[in-house]
Amino acid sequence: MLEFKEHSDTVKIGCLELVLSLEPLLSGLPRDASADIFLSHDEIGVMINEDFSRLLLKTIEEKHLKVRLMICISGNTRAMSRIIAVYMRPLVSGRLRLSVVHGMTHTVTSQMHLLIPGKAAILVTETPGGGAPPVAALVDEENFLKEIQLSFEEAIRYAQPVLNIYDDDFSRNILEIIYQEFCTPGALDVVKDNINPMYMAAGAYDRFLDTQGHNREEYAWRSAEFRRFKSGLDETLKGGSVFREILSMKRLAQIAREGFCRMPGLYFITKGFVLLDAEGCAAVLNGYIRYLEAAPNFQVLILDDISILHAENCWQLKKNHHLAINHWSGGQPVMIHSDQLLLLREFQAHFDSLWARGRGSISSRGSVVATLQEVLKQLNQGRGKEEKQTGISADGRE
Repeated sequence: MLEFKEHSDTVKIGCLELVLSLEPLLSGLPRDASADIFLSHDEIGVMINEDFSRLLLKTIEEKHLKVRLMICISGNTRAMSRIIAVYMRPLVSGRLRLSVVHGMTHTVTSQMHLLIPGKAAILVTETPGGGAPPVAALVDEENFLKEIQLSFEEAIRYAQPVLNIYDDDFSRNILEIIYQEFCTPGALDVVKDNINPMYMAAGAYDRFLDTQGHNREEYAWRSAEFRRFKSGLDETLKGGSVFREILSMKRLAQIAREGFCRMPGLYFITKGFVLLDAEGCAAVLNGYIRYLEAAPNFQVLILDDISILHAENCWQLKKNHHLAINHWSGGQPVMIHSDQLLLLREFQAHFDSLWARGRGSISSRGSVVATLQEVLKQLNQGRGKEEKQTGISADGRE
């Protein structure tokens, strides 16, 4: 006769009970902990439930929780769109890594497995109709945790990564992704909480390179690589490809006020972060103005501020081709790359809505140029004050 042990205290009915029991477990995790989530169906409601998603997003943000999310997709693009919309911020930061496998279009029940390695598994079951409350069980039995973790690792090996996340090892792969974005025919949309050194003149780029302490060979190949990029960018614009870029007025004002700009080192083909000095920032702003005056298909929109979703990162969308996100709010910058249509569609729709909403802001070409000139004027005034205070000019002459 089978003997069943009583574990009624571990069974939770409804999302609220699940969240209340899950909160102390997640709040007790150390910084940089990891968690794995498996969804047997993309229509499971718990994942996008407001209380559950708020708790998970808060944990990801505050604990720097690293999450691997694996989803059995049914072909319901609306269901995937809802998940991506809710979790877009950790996707952009690279803290949530998304993989998919192909599943059945209909199941008797749908499951979500949330695994905290070595600590607990939360098993959630819900009906496809979504009318009944989900039922969840919290499990901490050691052998069960080991086996379900092994099962997850085996399954994710065969899942299709929707995102590729590159760390601070800037290989040729990353350089070629950037080259494809700016230097091959096709429309490009950019949302940038920064300014782009790609628009500097070659001499200004070399001037800043010279301050970075490279030996002769390192300096020479970086300079040559920039000229290759610059030539490709100019040819792409001459060919009629439309570039649309959204900049933050708040960030531009900060650059003018502080007299420098912190950005990922990848723009200067190096690791870590680079502090672009005032002269370099001025050269970038002048570059934007030159392109706006010379290329009608180069379009810039300046928003008073951009949302926290875009803070300290740059989205670059090569239409119908790929998406690249440079993110630098953590200790090391990362690049996120995807050529999956389900992501491209969501990010493109977001950009288009942002562009449409901003058309009532600083939108005309003349007003954008005037705004950039005013930022440049303030930046140069700050440089002038610094020279008077130190007795040393911007080029180092006393």
